Amino acid sequence: MKIIHAAAHAGHAGFQELRGQHWVLMADSPERVGIILAALVERGLRDVQAAVPHGPEAILRVHDAGFVHFLEHCHAVWAERHGTGSAAFARMFGMRGLAQVPDPANIDALLAGS
Repeated sequence: MKIIHAAAHAGHAGFQELRGQHWVLMADSPERVGIILAALVERGLRDVQAAVPHGPEAILRVHDAGFVHFLEHCHAVWAERHGTGSAAFARMFGMRGLAQVPDPANIDALLAGS
């Protein structure tokens, strides 16, 4: 099995997540990447390959352009509304029904999805 890895993976450290009714630190951390890689190699999975950038064309072949645009801009919109010291998460239930479209200026509605 190929294991695709990039040094950038170690730069991901989650903020908090809601488990049950409590906010806890996320399990994602730079240390976790090393732990997982070591466990895979220990079990004989040694085909670790460097991640290769494929550019936006490859992303747009498998993802909707509107969704990609949302991901590219949602952090800035979230930070403008809620500040940079909090985790971005849906603060409302997702909308139901095909006719409902979230207000593109409302980051909370956008994160809730449709």
